[in-house]
Amino acid sequence: MKYGHEDKKTGIGLRKDVYADHFAAPSDIKTNYMVTLYGDTILEGENPKELAKQIYAIGDMD
Repeated sequence: MKYGHEDKKTGIGLRKDVYADHFAAPSDIKTNYMVTLYGDTILEGENPKELAKQIYAIGDMD
């Protein structure tokens, strides 16, 4: 799924926000990843691997 895209059928979207303080060094640039459901953020984090684990954990619930 591409960032900024929302699936019309499920309402699930994937977004990222890149931010830094004014006059920041390259190491100060942060990226925040968000999984959305019909525009509302349901999962959020700076580590995409941890976010993926959370998504898989939701899928494993029976």
